[in-house]
Amino acid sequence: MKTKEEFTAACQALGKNDPRHTRLNLVEYGSLLDRKRVQQVVQALEKNTFVEDLTLSEDLCVHSTLQFNHFLKTSPSLRHLKMRGKKQGTKKEELKESIMKSSIVFESISRSSLLVKLSLQDVVLGEDCPLEGFLSSTLTLLEFSYSYSTMTHQVAQAIGSGLAKNKSLVKLVWCVHEGVEFLEQILFGLFDHTSL
Repeated sequence: MKTKEEFTAACQALGKNDPRHTRLNLVEYGSLLDRKRVQQVVQALEKNTFVEDLTLSEDLCVHSTLQFNHFLKTSPSLRHLKMRGKKQGTKKEELKESIMKSSIVFESISRSSLLVKLSLQDVVLGEDCPLEGFLSSTLTLLEFSYSYSTMTHQVAQAIGSGLAKNKSLVKLVWCVHEGVEFLEQILFGLFDHTSL
């Protein structure tokens, strides 16, 4: 994990729009990412035109995730977004929070005209899977990576439907940690894909 000093230095470099800082991995800061520090990162990114690769940490709360909304929508440089979720327990509050965070992110990136790569790891998707709409409508996404431990039938159908309507993807990376539940729903969406 990185230190407070490294965090401060990274925020300063991002705020000064340093062209050498094209990557920001929030996972590296772990428990340092309280609301105040998230706000510092968001402010540093406001005028940044060089960050191409952003990794959102599983430790971000809903409020913190929401603060990245503007950057995800309007960044003139963001090309690769990685989002990590926690391997979920059975608590309803945890599931609800994870679903809210993923919804915020998908709504935000749906406005991006530059995003070419999306990587999701253990991200929980709700019954109204927002990923379907994003996959259906994106014109820029070339590569999609998805890694998960559990999935519902409804989510698999939604992703399959989004992939079936997608016109931009050229690469799909699909990793399943346990079992292959509902994989046929995903494969069904790939049968008529024009470029995969």
